[in-house]
Amino acid sequence: MLPFIKQGAGMLARNAGKLGKELIPKGTPMERALMTAVWWGPDVLVFPALMAATAPEGTSAMDRLGIAGEEATIGTLASLVGQSAGIGLGKKLLKLPSGGQALGLLQTAGDFTVGAPARMLAPRPLTNKAYETAQLEGEELLRAQIRQEERERSDALLKIVLEGAGLSPNLMDNYG
Repeated sequence: MLPFIKQGAGMLARNAGKLGKELIPKGTPMERALMTAVWWGPDVLVFPALMAATAPEGTSAMDRLGIAGEEATIGTLASLVGQSAGIGLGKKLLKLPSGGQALGLLQTAGDFTVGAPARMLAPRPLTNKAYETAQLEGEELLRAQIRQEERERSDALLKIVLEGAGLSPNLMDNYG
């Protein structure tokens, strides 16, 4: 899937001038606002905010911002490629006129068709780093808890042995 997106991004760059007009929603101000929200809202606002908010506990604000930026970049590129593919399909194969409702539907379908798999397959180094750090910190905390429990068991066993030998368990306070 990623080679497809890279190829699509190259085609997008070559045809940016032609596609630029199609990527800007047309219609009344309300229709333009609605289509902009549908086409770009999830990629720029919703998914990045969700990824940043669900980062592991202890992730810094800067790391969360980086995760949001990473997700926004992935989503926006996938959306551009998908919308461009929908426009290309509509104009080249189906000979649809610019600005028509059918072309807009194909544009939206292309956006969703490419966006979902791209989000699943795209590499996320900042997100992965945050989860790896959280896992390492959790493992270290678990190791410390295990060491503490082992020490407490050893101390309890030593106390039992000292009491059995008739010695005061308070002797341990001088050595522990």
